[in-house]
Amino acid sequence: MNILTSVLLLYAKEEEAFWLLVAVCERMLPDYFNRRIIGALVDQAVFEELIRDHLPQLTEHMTDMTFFSSVSLSWFFDNVVNKDSPLPSNVQQGSNINDEKSSHTKVDITDLIRESNEKYGSIRYEDIHSMRCRNRLYVIQTLEETTKQNVLRVVSQDVKMNLQELDELYVIFKKELFISCYWYSSCPGLKHHDPSLSYLEQYQIDCQQFRVLYHLLSPWAHSANRDSLALWTFRLLDENSDCLINFKEFSSAIDIMYNGSFTEKLKLLFKMHIPPVSKHADEKEAESGKNTPEKGKGKIDIQAYLSQWQDELLKKEENIKDLPRMNQSQFIQFSKTLYNLFHEDPEEESLYQAIAIVTNLLLRMEEVGRKLHSPKSAARRFSGTACDSGAREGNAESSVEKTPSSAREEHQWSFAFEQILASLLNEPALVRFFERPLDLKAKLEHVKCSQLRSRTKV
Repeated sequence: MNILTSVLLLYAKEEEAFWLLVAVCERMLPDYFNRRIIGALVDQAVFEELIRDHLPQLTEHMTDMTFFSSVSLSWFFDNVVNKDSPLPSNVQQGSNINDEKSSHTKVDITDLIRESNEKYGSIRYEDIHSMRCRNRLYVIQTLEETTKQNVLRVVSQDVKMNLQELDELYVIFKKELFISCYWYSSCPGLKHHDPSLSYLEQYQIDCQQFRVLYHLLSPWAHSANRDSLALWTFRLLDENSDCLINFKEFSSAIDIMYNGSFTEKLKLLFKMHIPPVSKHADEKEAESGKNTPEKGKGKIDIQAYLSQWQDELLKKEENIKDLPRMNQSQFIQFSKTLYNLFHEDPEEESLYQAIAIVTNLLLRMEEVGRKLHSPKSAARRFSGTACDSGAREGNAESSVEKTPSSAREEHQWSFAFEQILASLLNEPALVRFFERPLDLKAKLEHVKCSQLRSRTKV
């Protein structure tokens, strides 16, 4: 690169030479000068292979070739490091350990070139190119394996799945992403793929890909409204509203469906039926969107990352009392979802009876609450206060006039999560249904075999 730069400077100005060098690095040698330095890693692997073939006496004493990779990495970058760099050169790195007064062996470059041609003249460019192609796949697979291990290490702390199940789920997740890239020319997950991002953010799926995986993996996929459930689950997981979810978010939902307690599963269903498109939720999402640092663009906002991390900690401590109330229409849809989930279950009849009892009970409770907070009773209370203070009679009358409408808004049917949870816990059939153990391992094995075939059906 230094020689190329000097030649470019002979025929072009400094800025033009710089941009020509950029074009060479990014277009002609894209693997060598990126964040993952795949080209350098491939050359390391080729170098190790050449040592094994041509220096067997050295490899006999060193079974582990990692040392040569560590030493040789800086050699492959010496051609782009400035001569006046503060980094010590490879020759100096060894001499720094020795006494300054010790003499250094001088090697004539002409003798070195002649000896290399005599001993290793049989190595051709075609052989090197073939070795690079052969080792390239191994290097990329190693990088992908490193990415997977880091993702599993992070995600395993937040889920109840064991490492083997998590590993198989990751393979299915990634496979679906690549299948979609093959079937569709424009894949949002591929467009947003950036190796410079954190391991968790490198592979993300959109709503359509999540729908396919939901149909394959979810124990609730037999429901008549499974497409709606998949959409609601995706919206719930997509907290930053970028229409993409990562593996951590995906695995958290699957983990609750298979390994969650009765309360956790019910809370998931409850939150799915409270749409995030409400005004309050939209404001929150817009606010979080502003605070979320842009990935791979511009300056990294450390404060924004710290704030995001703090929000994640608070979410872990989320209490059921913090959940919003469910209005009448949402509760009706929630009940329909439960009816659909119970379809074709061995205890289908008893489950239908149980959910009918719970729905009846909750609706009657809310009806009683509405009567207690009716506009007439509210008007009586406000009229009583108006009689007590004659000086503020006009103000009291206006408050009486406003009370019925405000009371009607405030006391419409709504259900808290604690109410629904307490009512469902009274029905043993419902508790048995949600606490029934599910075999995730068998499901993952089945999906691995049928994932490609299911693409034509979905």
